[in-house]
Amino acid sequence: MLRYLIINKTIQNLENNLLGVQFLRWRRKPRWLPVAKSKEFRIPERPKQSEEEKLELMRLHNQYRTQMRSVRSYLIKEWEANKQKTTSDHVYITPEEAEKEFQMRMQLNNEWNKTISIEREEKLRIELKAKEELIKNKLENAEYYIERKREQAREEVLEQIELAKTFITRENLEAKIEEILANPVNHNFCVDLEKNIHREMDKN
Repeated sequence: MLRYLIINKTIQNLENNLLGVQFLRWRRKPRWLPVAKSKEFRIPERPKQSEEEKLELMRLHNQYRTQMRSVRSYLIKEWEANKQKTTSDHVYITPEEAEKEFQMRMQLNNEWNKTISIEREEKLRIELKAKEELIKNKLENAEYYIERKREQAREEVLEQIELAKTFITRENLEAKIEEILANPVNHNFCVDLEKNIHREMDKN
């Protein structure tokens, strides 16, 4: 009865914590249950090995340890050889020689800096010249655009002045009326299929 209650309680807890998990039916005792009290203090009997099996295992263990010892010894010798080789490559120099080499490298560095400075100045000069040319072209284009706009405005003003001569003002109103009455214009006309224009005949 107690076992049944423990199993149900465990399953309920797992179902609450692990939603969507499908449980399988165990044929034997589930893993999450504790050891039975009747088997809690039982000491399992140690399996007995035959003499031949024991000798074979000893031989394999000795062979493994011998091989590993050989590999470690080889790696240690290789590391020591590389260490000695690396140490022998270093050349010890006196402080005077180090100062002399430092001054030589500083002189070489200064020469490189001068060369790079000259190249940089030449590059900046070329870029400045190109920028000046670009600004000059833009100014010329702007002046041409402004002059063109002025010319167009001047032409429009002259055209409007010429058109103003034909405007009807208070002074020439009577003369324009008499001119219109003397020269009537009939705008009624039609066009046939042959593109001939037929104007309306005067009723008078």
